[in-house]
Formats: sequence, C-alpha cells, structure tokens
Amino acid sequence: MLAILTSVFVFNLNFFDKYQWWLDSYSRIYSIKFYELSQPIFEEWLENSEVILDKDNPEIKV
Repeated sequence: MLAILTSVFVFNLNFFDKYQWWLDSYSRIYSIKFYELSQPIFEEWLENSEVILDKDNPEIKV
C-alpha cells in the first residue's frame, strides 16, 4: 500500500506543489526522498512506458 501511495505522490509532485497542505506535509519530504533513492527505476519505467502500456504487445520484457 505504501509503495502505491508513494508512487501516486511521486508522479504528481508538480501538481501537489500548488497546495500549501502538501508543501507543509511529511508525505512530500518522504516522497521526494523516495524518488531520489529510486530515480533509476522510475526513469526506466518512463522510458519503457509505451511498451508496458501497449495492450497489443504480449511480450513484455521483465
């Protein structure tokens, strides 16, 4: 559950930065730290997102 919630926060950092409650929250601090530590994984996901989301491609490299 924590990984899913953190992923939602990480992918929406720019959106949430408009809100004061987010700027003052520990969730923001932890999300940024998590992203810094896992940045290579997120970059790989973003690079492969078209392949992963291609429903007509049954062979996804894991």
